[in-house]
Amino acid sequence: MHRQISMAPWPVPGGLSFVVYVDGQRVIACVSAEMLQTHFGATNPGDATLARTFYAHAGRLQDAAVRQYRKQPAQPLHL
Repeated sequence: MHRQISMAPWPVPGGLSFVVYVDGQRVIACVSAEMLQTHFGATNPGDATLARTFYAHAGRLQDAAVRQYRKQPAQPLHL
């Protein structure tokens, strides 16, 4: 498998960060609160709501991080 989540997301200013492994490489990705609200339906910018939304769409967010990292390897990734 090319991806796996290793730990829970943690809050950062303006969103959440999480770790995903891409082809054995540990990659830190950040997803903005705005993206979680606009594209994934988070109802408010509170940390608990963002975390619930993250878990509901973790696979899609991880896949996006993998695609972006393979296209342009930079850290942290900003989704």
